[in-house]
Amino acid sequence: MTQASAEGRELGARLRERDLTAAPAALNLVESRAPGAREQTAQLLAAVSPAALGGEAGAHVVGLTGPPGVGKSSLLSRLVAGW
Repeated sequence: MTQASAEGRELGARLRERDLTAAPAALNLVESRAPGAREQTAQLLAAVSPAALGGEAGAHVVGLTGPPGVGKSSLLSRLVAGW
């Protein structure tokens, strides 16, 4: 196992243990274009896939990211109001 895949697996394990402090690092990893990030992301996604967790979740989880000032909060407010 490479260091890259180990980091993705570690983040996945932390998320499975409900360690929400791992969420920002996981989102950054998924968005990263750094060398090795694709392998890490694949390992992370495998670690938190429905197959690894024993089935589909009872609810949807949405992560909303972006730079400051692009309208994340406005979009979220509209989505929640429309739901």
